[in-house]
Amino acid sequence: MVEPVGGSDYCRAVEVLLGRAEDVLGPRAGRPLAARLEAVLRRAADGAARDAELEAVVDEHATATAFVEAVLADAPRFRAPDLQSEPVRGVTYQGLPGAPGPITADRFRCPTAGCGFEWVRPALGHRVPPCPSHGAALGRV
Repeated sequence: MVEPVGGSDYCRAVEVLLGRAEDVLGPRAGRPLAARLEAVLRRAADGAARDAELEAVVDEHATATAFVEAVLADAPRFRAPDLQSEPVRGVTYQGLPGAPGPITADRFRCPTAGCGFEWVRPALGHRVPPCPSHGAALGRV
């Protein structure tokens, strides 16, 4: 993986997809897509050319495109679609006092220099996986 700092919004959204490619597309399509995206992130310089190359790879799968668009729509948080929530409003619903807002989830990052793998715990019961590239234990961000 590459260092996420300084990347474009599209690059950040693709990094979220990398951590969930197999969940989004299944192992058969997710693994090759993740490998191709990592290769682009490693070799391409920052900027519009890298984003265009990433977009070309992502656009080969409609599900991946929809996932990245949903992550981009969540800027500046860049959360996976299943971690995004909207405040519940209805005729019979009376909200709690105070300003409503999203509940934050624990974020974990690979401690290996130059690796930008980041994982968000979807619920407390989920164990933190090791970095898929290095096998290192992820540290809380």
